[in-house]
Amino acid sequence: MSTSPSSKVAGLLMASIVAWALTTLFDIGPIILGAAGERIMGFENLTPMDPVQLRNIVTLYAFFGLPVAVVFVPLVGYPIWKRAERHGQTTLRNALWAGGLVGLILGFALAAYIFIYGLQTMANPNASFDSWTYGYQTMDDGMPTVLGWSFQLMDVVFTGVTGALAGLAAWTVAATMNRRRNPE
Repeated sequence: MSTSPSSKVAGLLMASIVAWALTTLFDIGPIILGAAGERIMGFENLTPMDPVQLRNIVTLYAFFGLPVAVVFVPLVGYPIWKRAERHGQTTLRNALWAGGLVGLILGFALAAYIFIYGLQTMANPNASFDSWTYGYQTMDDGMPTVLGWSFQLMDVVFTGVTGALAGLAAWTVAATMNRRRNPE
């Protein structure tokens, strides 16, 4: 069964909102959970989050991240969806696989970018970049440490899950719109 173009666009717009919301949750969630743990359980937060800084991060995601998602997801998703339909891949499972695969590709592309950028920093004798998270080194002279790569792998998995759930959202919205349009 072919999906109408308007159903595809509506589905992809919902997918972009889901992808944006999950990305925001995965990125900001630990900050909020850390502050909540401090208040509820009495944990001492070594790096307390300033409410103004949290507001600025949320504003960045809302005014930059959401428009990027609303443009990027339909631009990438529409051609993939059309190709999948031409090959008879129209089930929920296909939508989950396609979304997850696009998410994994994006996650690995970011990991490759970090690696290539790190090689440039590492090869330059006048440059250095170190990064520490929760008191542990995640970047040494531009290259991720073992802990840094494990965090990067976790980001790849989260990006794949985000893509799969965005694919689910797109398929669900489009299928619902098609059922309403063609009740059989």
